[in-house]
Amino acid sequence: MEQIILFAFLILFPFGQIIKIGPVNPIDIVIALGAITAIIKRYKYPVAFKHIKDFLFIAVFGYLLSVFIFRNSQVIVGLLYLLRLAAYLYFYVFVSHFKKKEL
Repeated sequence: MEQIILFAFLILFPFGQIIKIGPVNPIDIVIALGAITAIIKRYKYPVAFKHIKDFLFIAVFGYLLSVFIFRNSQVIVGLLYLLRLAAYLYFYVFVSHFKKKEL
């Protein structure tokens, strides 16, 4: 399953926005599957992930401040972008897992 997710990302990535279906981008679905896999299977974090977690913490803090500044519709969009950022960061953990094992 993990190899299929990685292979799907490598196939879909070059097409970028061309394959976008309405508001849904198939690349984001593959990224979410990889991130969920990394979280559920509790992959070991790479060394650089400490700094990435710090960045994510700062982004969450900035989002919490935006709740008091922007309207509800803008805050919801910001939350979706924050979730997308977190998914991409955990996809990094998913991909770094393959560096340690042979395909």
